Amino acid sequence: MRMERERRARMKNRSIVLASVAIASVVAAACSGGSSESDSGDAGASTGGTAGAATGGTGGGTGGTGGGTGGTGGTAGASGSAGASGSAGASGSAGASGSAGASGSAGASGSAGASGSAGASGSAGASGSAGASGSGGVDAGADAAADAADATTDMSTAPTCDDNLQNGTEFGVDCGPSCPNECKACPGTAELIVNGSFENVAAPCPTGQGTLPDNWVNHELSLDTYSNDGSCGLSPSDFGHFTGVVAPDGIRWIAAGIAPGGTVVETFKQTTSAPIEGGVRYIASAQIHRAGPASSRPDPATYRLAVMDSVSGSTLLVVGDFDPVVTSAVWELREFSFEAPAADGASYGAIWLSPVSTNGYPGLDSFSLKRASDCL
Repeated sequence: MRMERERRARMKNRSIVLASVAIASVVAAACSGGSSESDSGDAGASTGGTAGAATGGTGGGTGGTGGGTGGTGGTAGASGSAGASGSAGASGSAGASGSAGASGSAGASGSAGASGSAGASGSAGASGSAGASGSGGVDAGADAAADAADATTDMSTAPTCDDNLQNGTEFGVDCGPSCPNECKACPGTAELIVNGSFENVAAPCPTGQGTLPDNWVNHELSLDTYSNDGSCGLSPSDFGHFTGVVAPDGIRWIAAGIAPGGTVVETFKQTTSAPIEGGVRYIASAQIHRAGPASSRPDPATYRLAVMDSVSGSTLLVVGDFDPVVTSAVWELREFSFEAPAADGASYGAIWLSPVSTNGYPGLDSFSLKRASDCL
C-alpha cells in the first residue's frame, strides 16, 4: 500500500513538473513572441530609418509598419508615439518623417521636380530631414515663379513694331527688317538733295543736249534736261524718247543713257546739303520713267546710287539701286533705304547717280534723300 502511495506521489510530482515545464514553455514562447514584436519594432526603427535614408518614402513606410507592429499598434507608427519599446515610435516617427519627405513632393508640385526627388530620397528617415528637402521644393518653386515674373517683365519691354522707337533689328522707327512697316524719313528731317526736281537752271538756259540743271555736275559724259515746253534743254518729243510725257513735278526732268556693253554711260553727281553719316540709315526716292517705244534706248531701266567723300574725291561706294521701271506709259515712284557705309568717323559729302540697263535711257524727277534712323 505504501509503495502504491509512493508511486502515485511520484506520478503526481511528475505531472506537476511536466505542467510547470509546459507553462514555462508557454510563457517563454509568449515572451519570445513579445520580444520578437519589440525587436521587430526596433528593427522597424533601425531598418526604417536606414531605408528612409536610402529610399525616402519607402523607408518611412517600413518604419511605420514596425511601429505599428510594436505594442500600441498603428497609432504609434503613425503618430510617432512610443510603442512597445519606444523605438517603434521612433520608427513610426521615421515613417511619418518619410511621409513628410514624400509630402515634400508636394513642394515638388510647386514646380521643383528636383526637390521632389530630394523629398523622395529623404536624407534621414528618423530626423525628418526629408521633409526639409521637400520644403526646398517650395523654395525652388518660389524661385521658378520669380524667374517667370522676370521673363514676363522682359517680354513687356521687348522691341515691338509699334512702340515708336528704333530698337531691336529695326532700320528706323518701327520699320524693317523685323517689322513689315516701310521706313520713312525722320519727321522734320532736312532734304539732302539740292534741286532734286531739276527746276532750277541757268538763265538764259540753253536748248539742246547736254544741258545741266543747277547744283549738278557731270561725272562721265553728260546728262540731258527735258522741259515740258522745250524752254530749256530738250522737248519731250526730241529723238522720240519721251513723246507725250510731262514732268510729274514742275516742268522739267533729266535723263541719262547707257548703251549696250556700257560703251556709253552718262553719270552725274552733286554735293549734298549736309554730310551723309556712316552707320546711319537713309531713304532715297525718285520718280522714274522708261523711254518710249520710239526711243533708240527703250529697254527697262533704273538708277544706281552711290555715296562719295566729295564730288572731286576718289571714294565712291554704291549703296543700292532703285527697282527698274518696265512701263513707258507713266512715271513710277521708286524708293529704297540703305545704311551709309560705316568706318572710323565716316561721312560723305556727295552722291553719284548712274543709269542701269542693257540699253536704256530712263527719265528721273523728284529725287530725294533723307535721314531715316537715329532721328535728331
